[in-house]
Amino acid sequence: MHTSEESINDQLRDYFALESLVINPRRPDSDPEKKAEDVLNNSTRQLEDGHIETALLWKKKDAEMPGNYETAIKRLVSIEKKLDRDENLKQKYNEHMNSLVQKGYAEIAPKTNTPGRTWYLPHFDVHNPIKPEKFRIVHDAAAKTKGVALNDFLLTGPDLLQSLPGVMMRFRRHNVAVSADIAEMFMQVKVRPEDRDALRYLWRGNRRNEAPQEYRMTSIIFGAASSPCTAIYAKNWNAKKYVEKYPEAVEAIIQNHYMDDYLDSFQSVEDAMRISKEVRDIHKNAHFTLRKWVSNAPEIVRELEPDREATESVDLSNNENEEKILGLIWKPSTDQLSFNLKLARLPIDVLHKKPTKREALKIVMSLYDPLGLASPVTIRAKQILQEAWRRGTDWDQELDEDLTEQWSAWIQHLKRLKLVSIPRCYPGFSNACSLQVHVFTDASESAYATAVYWRAMTPDGKVHVSLVMAKAKVAPLKVTSIPRLELQAAVMGSRGSVSSGNENNFNALILLHKSLEIYILIILICQSFFKNRIMI
Repeated sequence: MHTSEESINDQLRDYFALESLVINPRRPDSDPEKKAEDVLNNSTRQLEDGHIETALLWKKKDAEMPGNYETAIKRLVSIEKKLDRDENLKQKYNEHMNSLVQKGYAEIAPKTNTPGRTWYLPHFDVHNPIKPEKFRIVHDAAAKTKGVALNDFLLTGPDLLQSLPGVMMRFRRHNVAVSADIAEMFMQVKVRPEDRDALRYLWRGNRRNEAPQEYRMTSIIFGAASSPCTAIYAKNWNAKKYVEKYPEAVEAIIQNHYMDDYLDSFQSVEDAMRISKEVRDIHKNAHFTLRKWVSNAPEIVRELEPDREATESVDLSNNENEEKILGLIWKPSTDQLSFNLKLARLPIDVLHKKPTKREALKIVMSLYDPLGLASPVTIRAKQILQEAWRRGTDWDQELDEDLTEQWSAWIQHLKRLKLVSIPRCYPGFSNACSLQVHVFTDASESAYATAVYWRAMTPDGKVHVSLVMAKAKVAPLKVTSIPRLELQAAVMGSRGSVSSGNENNFNALILLHKSLEIYILIILICQSFFKNRIMI
């Protein structure tokens, strides 16, 4: 996706603006979301072969799409020229396009089409920055003809994606952890035949002198606005059929997937083995194949491996083995989490030179920390970037000397993060007889922050304290009083504490560690400000 300079400026301005820094509660379902949900409810069914089939999420039933065959031809010629310059890429591209038909994800399009509902999708390759030899072919649903694209005719649907912090917290609850992912998840969800003409595409392999063959996708595609919602809905729809027989597995499928990634934790190996098998079997009944199983209990991987297809197991005897878990690094042999600092999408020398504002932003945005555990380090980079923004530094202009010195010092702190490891499991949580949530908040002229801890007491009287989540934000560009920032931190902390309880389905005593006098003073000074933010 290409983003204009103006768009980047607008996004960054919002990033440093006050309103963008407030943790907003989820908005109520809108009419378009309800409409999309109705379409899914009324059209989803299971085919005889087990696949789930559903409709495209059209905004309007009678929408007329303009013809875009010529646009698709031009894009095809463009990608062919690119492939002709790289024989290796050409071979892999051909193999991938052929496999779409061989696997049943696409079919030769019929000679007749659906008037007003026929659209030709350009396609292109997207490479994995960590493994450049691996790539995915994406059908471009954002390509415009006469000012419109396929995505302009589709609803995005309700946000069915689970909260990333919530999934990570549940992954850390218990002693035995497992992870896996669904192979080609989108491709397993079928589009009903009457909608497939909107997913046509052109291809002719190496036959440059022949007219292109018309194909159409039978499965939902990467890049379509409706696909994420549709894929998650299909996954959950299939699971709910088994709720009476396998209630724990169904809950795990709905709550502990982040798109195609499955992460879960259990109190015992026996529970992990049983529920993981049930999750696997439920998915398999709809052609959702779980693969790449990983666990800190080797027997689980050994048990599941014979039932997996095209899967590579993990050698837990190798102490150096590491697995990526939603952007973090998990070392199953020691059951420790650490931060991914490889920054594969950035040039190799970017950490060792005087950065431009653009390069600094890329580094800051490349740091992945869903639970905010590295906030004490990452907040400093955001402050430097904000100061560059305040000074009006251009995107491709190097940072001023004083900011460069601060940046270099921060880079050294960043490098030390690779030495930090965090226990994956919250100690004492599984068998706690008493659980408390402790929230700390603070603010200064340049930033405000919160940290949420769980305090678990086990039956033997031992107390275990774990940092669950944290968040640090830069103060807004517009000068704001410390009391107001203190209030922002307090609201952020209270929402974080409630979220940690809701995401993990428990009730606990919540303790906000800020003096009552300060809160009273804040409320008196900022009554109108407070009234707009008191609802959590």
